[in-house]
Amino acid sequence: MYSSPKNPYSLDKSRTVWGKILAFPKNIELEVRYTITSSKPRFEPSVPDPRAFTLHVRYSISEVPVNNGYKPRLADDRVGYFFTKAYDYDRFELDGTVVRYINRWHLEKKDPKARVSEPKEPIVFWLENTIPVEYRKGLRDGILEWNKAYEKAGIKNAIVVKQMPDDAEWDPADIRYNTIRWVSSLTGGGGGAFGPSWMNPFTGQILDADVVIFAPINFIFSYNVFESPLSSLFFDDGKTLLPGKISLWYQDNILLGFERDFGILDMLARGKIKDIKDVPEEYMYDFLKFLSCHEVGHTLGLRHNFKGSTTIALQDLHNTKVTAKESIGNSIMEYLPSNVAPKGVKQGDYWQKTIGAWDYWVIE
Repeated sequence: MYSSPKNPYSLDKSRTVWGKILAFPKNIELEVRYTITSSKPRFEPSVPDPRAFTLHVRYSISEVPVNNGYKPRLADDRVGYFFTKAYDYDRFELDGTVVRYINRWHLEKKDPKARVSEPKEPIVFWLENTIPVEYRKGLRDGILEWNKAYEKAGIKNAIVVKQMPDDAEWDPADIRYNTIRWVSSLTGGGGGAFGPSWMNPFTGQILDADVVIFAPINFIFSYNVFESPLSSLFFDDGKTLLPGKISLWYQDNILLGFERDFGILDMLARGKIKDIKDVPEEYMYDFLKFLSCHEVGHTLGLRHNFKGSTTIALQDLHNTKVTAKESIGNSIMEYLPSNVAPKGVKQGDYWQKTIGAWDYWVIE
């Protein structure tokens, strides 16, 4: 949803109210339900009535740790970390008072003298209890992939994955819990998920992270490719309202969303499957493992690496002995397309599901 001269929206204060308010030991969550109206409503696919809609906005206020032993690390833009910009008024350099620290977790060895040691406190991710049981293994395995990189860097079992009980008394909004969430949305992230995190604004220390996965991900596969009756309207809207730019719908199809769905089209075209419902379980497992590994990579502070595309020979793309060790690409933080085997070749991994050489290096 956006506002423009052709599609103006404004706030209706008389119909804007407080929503849910939650209080936890380390954070407070405040919800405001804004009513947005338009005097010239146009077609908008994300709302049932474009004349007015309610926008729920969550404000998160959390405690910032002080003197907790974390040592910030200066950022180098060549490496590929997200960074936090802070102002140090005791610093007077050519670039002013700005310092940039990489975003990372506070991981310390339990035994500082050991070459490899478990951490004092691991990074714990909880799989939300709303995630379908059949998808949990793929998501869990993708998260734990990063332990390979941390162990090479000297920390064993840096990441732990736990299952949120069905009768859990805690809320995923509590920043003491890092969660893999399962939400209902047809207009969410193009690839099916995103991985935000929250940092200490003074040091870049990551304090909390939550990966959000959009529940109808398997339905989106078929809907986006085959059935969406609104596709032409999305495309026309993008070209009309955003001249010279690429609309979000285009970005989705050009990037991961298109690559994801193209694999299914490829299998249909070659007769490997007869219907969208016949998508192999291995395809979904590989995709979910890739997806969780990629998004958790973001929560570890890593940016995309769109130059990490190739690493092995073409003839080895379906050699699982090679891809299990060296991965399909140089980085899981790339948007590689699906890896459907050509005719006459035994199918290997459908998706990149193992971290690559760059991922080991950047964590180390």
